[in-house]
Amino acid sequence: MRLGRFIAASPPRSDLLVFDEVSELELGPTLLQGMKFGVLSKRREGYFVGIDIMLYFLGNLVRRRWWSMLSSHLVFRHLKGLLYVAYLLAWVQCVRPKVVITFIDNDWQFQVLSRLYPAAYFIAIQNGVRSEFNLRFDLPPPPHPGSRISMPLMYCFGRNEIEAYHAYGHLVDRLVPVGSLRASWYRAKIASKSDLPIIYDILLISQWERTVMIDGRFPEIARSLSLVDTFLEKFVSARQLRFAIALRGNDQDEMSYFRRIYSENVNLIQRNVATMSSYVAADQADVIVVLDSTIGREAYGWGKKVLFANLTGHSMYRTPVDPTCYTEDENYANFEAKLIRLADEPYNEFSVRTQESRERLMEPSQHNGDWAYERIRRDLVQVLS
Repeated sequence: MRLGRFIAASPPRSDLLVFDEVSELELGPTLLQGMKFGVLSKRREGYFVGIDIMLYFLGNLVRRRWWSMLSSHLVFRHLKGLLYVAYLLAWVQCVRPKVVITFIDNDWQFQVLSRLYPAAYFIAIQNGVRSEFNLRFDLPPPPHPGSRISMPLMYCFGRNEIEAYHAYGHLVDRLVPVGSLRASWYRAKIASKSDLPIIYDILLISQWERTVMIDGRFPEIARSLSLVDTFLEKFVSARQLRFAIALRGNDQDEMSYFRRIYSENVNLIQRNVATMSSYVAADQADVIVVLDSTIGREAYGWGKKVLFANLTGHSMYRTPVDPTCYTEDENYANFEAKLIRLADEPYNEFSVRTQESRERLMEPSQHNGDWAYERIRRDLVQVLS
């Protein structure tokens, strides 16, 4: 029975619990296809208030181990958030899962739960770039429990994450490099069944975001993106190249921004999650330009020529790739020279020359005959059995 935002019941039992709705959208049709699972719903309105979950919740509030994690100052400032974590823990206790899995590896509440509930096997799967910015500067300050990343297991992109997480003092018991789950699904299910010719000389993968480009958050990123657009428009116009932009979110303001810079007729590729349109566009491009996007890293990992243009003036946005694929120079002549070199280099030579850096950044999606999603699923099935 439901009374407004309250559900007079407790969450049902499930061996496999997916942590939040975003993870369900990403993992349900791919990694977890055909499997039964429950979903811990963080983003939908509504709270379970059944007898079982309320008893667990009240018990959590008096657990010494729970409160010992936090200073009295933090408890006072973040009381609402801490009560919510106690509620999420009660949800897990009601469900009694064997496995809790998430695609949102940087969710601090998932990380806290993974340490508070050792009875389940917690699995995090890396979904995006984890640069120095993400691992040092984009975390809440101590003594907040999210100030240090801590969890038992994370399937990560490559060896670069293993080194970075350790270097910045985070505690992940097992970092397992498998490459990108999303890219492996695309390569196995879409790219392998299609003949995708090169139809773009250059593809820009948009990192336009309203909070950055309009609201003024992270002005150094906005400045970098704008400068790259200025350079790229000059480069493309002088050569009459086949040029396209893979949109980030299909926002009308995003489209207007690019049309003002390039032209009304610029080829804007609408984002379609179901068809993985941005991945298809990357596959059909000769050279890709990004700041530090996840798709840029994934495409570089599978062998595409990518220029990572970090013109923010900050090394924390640096992408550790071959030097010919990276620039911090705010000089057009350097930008032009980098693009020309990449465009002129045959793919077989590029692949050999960059192999070591590519495999450090992104473990090959197919390893010993197994795709990344197959490797993770095999481990998951083994734990559930």
